[in-house]
Amino acid sequence: MSTGIPSSTAMLAAPKPICAATFGKRYQRLIDRLAYAVNIGVMDVDDDLARRANDPLAQLLRQDLGPLSVAELEARIKALEGEIARTRSVIENAVNHKASAEALFRR
Repeated sequence: MSTGIPSSTAMLAAPKPICAATFGKRYQRLIDRLAYAVNIGVMDVDDDLARRANDPLAQLLRQDLGPLSVAELEARIKALEGEIARTRSVIENAVNHKASAEALFRR
């Protein structure tokens, strides 16, 4: 039984346009007139993975906090709060920069 979704090898082949008579209900959700749904596909595997193997955020989240003392945990919280403030500042600057660029090009 066919699911209507082409196999990966079929998708690599040159697409064949279909005639208007066969387009009908079967292909209503296509974004163009190709014989297969070009908007149906698998998510990129890289979206689920960390950006780098040594991504600092991933390492931070994996770190075991059990062996740390209360003083070390408090120092960690202070450092992370400082990093959060720095990140928010960068976001604010980026938003302001984008708004100024949009205002400049609206003229």
